[in-house]
Amino acid sequence: MTSREQFEAKCRNGLINGGLAKHENGKYASELTDAVWRGWQASREAVEVELPTRVDCCNVPFAGYSWNACLEESEKRIRAAGIKVIKGEKKNG
Repeated sequence: MTSREQFEAKCRNGLINGGLAKHENGKYASELTDAVWRGWQASREAVEVELPTRVDCCNVPFAGYSWNACLEESEKRIRAAGIKVIKGEKKNG
């Protein structure tokens, strides 16, 4: 679920009473909803997740490939939630 989808789900469950109708540019028609959305985004920007380091697949091919694939999928899902990802440095071995 994307950050906007999470926000809208919370709105539907009582976060705010403003409507979720949007203009063509993506801005909410309700000024209250738009202000709360900007606050939501700012709160997400303040959070950072540091991923573990990637490994060199030459020394441990299957395990290294699996590890790196899991990191890539984790990064994709974290970013989709609107959270900043900091990548660890690549390690040999």
